[in-house]
Amino acid sequence: MVRKSRFEYKSGFSLIELLISIAIVAILLINAPPSYINWYQQTKLKNAAGELSLLLHQAQRQAVTQNRPIFVMLNGPHSARVIVTTDIECIIQEVCSPAQISKQLRIDKPVKVESKSFSRSYIRFAPSTGLPDGMAGSLVMRTNDFRIKLIVSRLGRIRTCVAGKSIAGVPLC
Repeated sequence: MVRKSRFEYKSGFSLIELLISIAIVAILLINAPPSYINWYQQTKLKNAAGELSLLLHQAQRQAVTQNRPIFVMLNGPHSARVIVTTDIECIIQEVCSPAQISKQLRIDKPVKVESKSFSRSYIRFAPSTGLPDGMAGSLVMRTNDFRIKLIVSRLGRIRTCVAGKSIAGVPLC
């Protein structure tokens, strides 16, 4: 009778193989949350900056095509609400009814507006040219670790750039 060694009946994993694989998974799980949080913050910030930039471009086009002034007002806590309107009374009172608002954008957490350097609480795009009637300035949006600056020039150019830690796909200021 031929005896088989104990290694011929081996099936499954040994205890050492199991411990090594658990250790590798644990290391990966420990490193994943900070990377995910950074990715999430960058994505939310880039999306908010892109949406605000698009809204400003649309307001410019609307001023040109309708040949009337268009106002973009930033209000709410941390300028969390951006309103596009043609009604100056709504802008002066800083309260707009839904009928007075042609477009609006909410900037949600984790993104906050850190600072504004516009001379007023609104931007006025001139009729026929779409230029921001002497209202050039910038707006800095941030999450915990990242900042994006949205710049509106006197010549109507609207651009975004990174102010601080780099973000993929956004140029440095």
